[in-house]
Amino acid sequence: MELTEEPPISDGGLDAVFGALATERRRSVVRCLDEHGSPLALDVLAELLADAERSATAADPDPTVADEIYTSLYHVHVPKLVDAGIVEYDRQGDTVERAENTETAIGFLESPDTAISG
Repeated sequence: MELTEEPPISDGGLDAVFGALATERRRSVVRCLDEHGSPLALDVLAELLADAERSATAADPDPTVADEIYTSLYHVHVPKLVDAGIVEYDRQGDTVERAENTETAIGFLESPDTAISG
């Protein structure tokens, strides 16, 4: 059996991945999927991000933060990550999971220099 390498990501795909990773919230989504596994329910993902944001700012817990994050994930961030092939979204289950470019995105987050040259 012959082993074949995955084809490298196209320049247009690379631009889409970089564009999708332009905001901290979308980078956090990718990190959550890497750390907590896939698939994740969107409401659980919103709670994880809310907890991380609270920890980073030492802010008092605000019960509306997770709802606001959920709304932004649903309407803005997840669609951008889907378009870049970084996550897949299941409307019926309201879950996100890894997709074709997830590992590429994780590589950029872990070591941007080697991800581009490697």
